[in-house]
Amino acid sequence: MKIAVKNIEANPYRGIKQYPIDRAKVEALKISIKNTSFWDNILVRPHPTKKDKYQLAYGHHRWITIKELGIKEVDIPVREIDDAKMVKIMAEENLGWSQSPQVMIQTIDSVRKFLNAELAKCKTYDEFRKAKFSLTNLDIRNGQEFSILKGKGVGKTTISKFLGGNWNVSKVAGALDVLDDAKFDKEAANLLPNIYQVSQFRTLIRVNQIPKSKQKEIAKKAAEILSEKKQGGRLMLQVIEALTDDKLDSKIIDIMENMTAVEEFRKAVNLANIPKAKQQKIAKKMIDNEVEPTAILINVLEQVKPKDKPEDPELVKVRKLIEDIGKDADRLNSKINTLDMYLNELSITDVRGLITSVAGDSLENLYYSIIFKNCLRETVCII
Repeated sequence: MKIAVKNIEANPYRGIKQYPIDRAKVEALKISIKNTSFWDNILVRPHPTKKDKYQLAYGHHRWITIKELGIKEVDIPVREIDDAKMVKIMAEENLGWSQSPQVMIQTIDSVRKFLNAELAKCKTYDEFRKAKFSLTNLDIRNGQEFSILKGKGVGKTTISKFLGGNWNVSKVAGALDVLDDAKFDKEAANLLPNIYQVSQFRTLIRVNQIPKSKQKEIAKKAAEILSEKKQGGRLMLQVIEALTDDKLDSKIIDIMENMTAVEEFRKAVNLANIPKAKQQKIAKKMIDNEVEPTAILINVLEQVKPKDKPEDPELVKVRKLIEDIGKDADRLNSKINTLDMYLNELSITDVRGLITSVAGDSLENLYYSIIFKNCLRETVCII
C-alpha cells in the first residue's frame, strides 16, 4: 500500500525521543537505498485514533533514513496489529540490532509500563480473562494470583514470560534493577558495554558508596579502560577500585599493561603508603624490569622498605600466606565467574535442580564474598 512518509509515526511504545538511534546504521542504509532503492522491509498498522495516519511496528532506522533522504511516498505492508503485539515487535527489533544497556533498559521500561497499564484496566480476574489483548502466556491461573500481580505490579518473571524469545529473566532483572535504583545514575549505565557489566558496576557503586554525582564520570572512565584492557573475571572490580582509590596516582592505570598489574601496584601503594609523587617512577621501573603482574606487589614493597631495617621474619610468613590465599581466591573467583556466565547463557536462575549442594542464593553470596571481601588480604597486612 502506498503511504505518504509524513503520515507515518513511530511505534508508540518505543520512546523515540529517549531511544538511541544508531547513526552509523542510518548512514549505511542511505548508501544501500541510493544503490538499490527502498525495499518494503518496514511494517505499519493503521493509527488507532488518527485518520489516514499509521504507526510503525518495526523498521525505525529505515523510517528515519527515508525521511532524511527526502523520500515522500513508500509502498509498504499494512497490518492490523494489537497493542500487545506492537510491544513484542518493538522489543524483538531492539534486541535484534543492539544489546546496549540503554536499549535494553528503555525497552523493559516501556514493556513494564504497558503491562501495568493493561492490568489496571481489569478490575477482576474475569475481566482479565476476557480482555482483548493477548496476555495468556503470563500464566495467571486464578483470582488470587491476579490480585497479587495487580497490587505489586509486574516483575522480571512476568515480563520475561510476556516477551518470550531471547528476553530471559536475567536480562530483564538487570534492566529493572537499574530502573528501580534511585541512588544509581541511569546515564552511567548507558556508557557501559552491556547489561551484565552494568549489574557489576551498580553493585560496586553500592559497596564503595560512590555518590550519584560521581557515577557518570567513573562509568565513562571505566568504559574506556574496559575497551583497552580486555581481561575476564575481576576486571570491573579492579577498574572501580583503582578509579576510586584516592591514594593511587590515576596515571598508573595508563602506565601499567593490564588491570592485574594495576591492582597489585595499588595494594603496594596502600600497604607502604607510597606518595603519589613517587608512584610513576616506581611503576615505570616495574615495566622496564619486565616484572610479572603477580610479582609487582612484592617487588614494589622490596623497593620502598628501609634499607637498614631487615623485614620481620614473621611478617614474611604472614605475607606469603596472604599471597597464597589471594591466589586461591582468584582461582575460585575465576571458576565462579565462568559458572555465572554459563548460567546466564542457559537462562538458569534456579540451580536447585543441578547436582550441587549449594542453592542459588548461596552461590550468589559466595560469588560476592570472593569479589568484594578480597580486601581482607590488605586488612590482615595492615594489622
